[in-house]
Amino acid sequence: MEEGNYKLSKIKFHGKKVYLSIQGDFVLEDYCTMAYRDPLKKETKQFDFATSKNTGNRMTVVMDFDQVPLKPLYYDFWVVKKDGKKIPIKAGRLAKLLHNPFYQDGFRQGDMILYPYIHQGIISFCYRKEQEWDKTSFRLKELLALFLYQFLKKKLEKQKSILFYEKYCYGAQDNAYYAFLYAMEHPEVMEGKTIYYVIDPKSPDYKAVKRYRSHVIPFMSLKHMLSLLSCKLLVSTDTKAHAYCYRKRHSYLQGRFKKKPLVFLQHGVISLKDVRVAYAKEPNHPCDLFIVSTRPEKEIIERDYGYLPEEVALTGLARWDAIEDKSKGRNQILFMPTWRNYLDEISREEFVKSKYYKSLVGVLQDETLGNVLRNHEANLVFYVHSKFRQYMDLFADHMNNENLDVISVSAFEKKPLNELLMESSMLMTDYSSTSYDMFYMGKPVVFYQFDREDYQKAHGSHIDLKKDLFGPSGEKKEEIPGILAEILDRNFVLSDKEKREREKLFPKVDRENSKRIWQAMEERIFKTWN
Repeated sequence: MEEGNYKLSKIKFHGKKVYLSIQGDFVLEDYCTMAYRDPLKKETKQFDFATSKNTGNRMTVVMDFDQVPLKPLYYDFWVVKKDGKKIPIKAGRLAKLLHNPFYQDGFRQGDMILYPYIHQGIISFCYRKEQEWDKTSFRLKELLALFLYQFLKKKLEKQKSILFYEKYCYGAQDNAYYAFLYAMEHPEVMEGKTIYYVIDPKSPDYKAVKRYRSHVIPFMSLKHMLSLLSCKLLVSTDTKAHAYCYRKRHSYLQGRFKKKPLVFLQHGVISLKDVRVAYAKEPNHPCDLFIVSTRPEKEIIERDYGYLPEEVALTGLARWDAIEDKSKGRNQILFMPTWRNYLDEISREEFVKSKYYKSLVGVLQDETLGNVLRNHEANLVFYVHSKFRQYMDLFADHMNNENLDVISVSAFEKKPLNELLMESSMLMTDYSSTSYDMFYMGKPVVFYQFDREDYQKAHGSHIDLKKDLFGPSGEKKEEIPGILAEILDRNFVLSDKEKREREKLFPKVDRENSKRIWQAMEERIFKTWN
């Protein structure tokens, strides 16, 4: 075996202990360690594990997870050499076993599960909440879908079906919904094709699409599985992974539908966040047609994401066809910070200790900001990102000003984000791409970037977050009241500089974004179909 080439040959769980056998060239001083995969790239504590044999060509390791204070989501695992060099462990001949949908070894801790998985060919561990998709009955349902598909394949594929869906197949408020809606209202674009919208019936948005009856597919139903196997094209605001149950252990279907072509409509505009890990052309080839909305964004996708000019279409976002200014008579400021990947699935206790929470609560409680709002008879509506909706009450507890409000869970479910954007006179955010939606409507945007350095480490950006923004920005809460007061004084009208920037960003401001998207699909996707 080559030096530094380590492979897992055996893994066994017993309670909270994991026994592993690793093949490779070892010396007495070698050992194994594990560390939390931290998006902020900070130095994280390593957990070293005892070895019962570590010479010759085999190391036996005992991992005791009772000694590890686990938190979501990922842990990486290495052999540490005598000189301190860390070498990852490959799956080896166990890859087939670990990819088997019926392999369920791991351990449970309350509603959490820990299990091994293969990340880029390397053994890692995932610690997350258990889902209904982890049950054996679900894997049997997948086998049934595969069995039925063999008999129905010719009939199903004859439909040339196109599946539309949004993040987690849970919503009908974003670009996939509006692109689907355009087709339902313009049946000529569907000639020779059948389109479906996939959505969880438990979603509050289900009522928006259920009127299309036969064109709506319930999420994770048998029909959904058969449609994924037979469809000709996926059209989504997110990756192919969101077409099915997300963050699942291996399934019989995922490897099949992930080979399907995808038109990526996007959730927003790429510039404030670097998302190459999910959307770059190599190595994953996530889409076949990349929809963009601004001239700089098109340059970013071609330069940084590796797509050819003919694979990128500058059309605008489908949801922009439905937005209009409804803010007349309202002095409403929408405050909408985005999420942080390093705060995913953490406990409430950890969340309230985070810089993210403290900085947001700090500005909401600021007395000077309260005075500015009262003096201008304005109100500020705080909109918690959907991934953090479980923490809404923590923010609501600090709303002690009559000019401040937080979107409640019930309102969050009932009112589409588009409506809030249209009703508001301006937006305050940190790095959210909804800033482009507001700017598209000709409304001012303020950026409160209280954790710019941490955000750059965890998420990255394609622009200079100090120099290239299209609105004023501040890093400290003390800067925000003055910035808002200046915009309130000019009655939310864009400055001359902002007007010029808006003209440079958007080639067209109209209600034909969905039309251009379908034209792009016709020219670059459908013409290649037999």
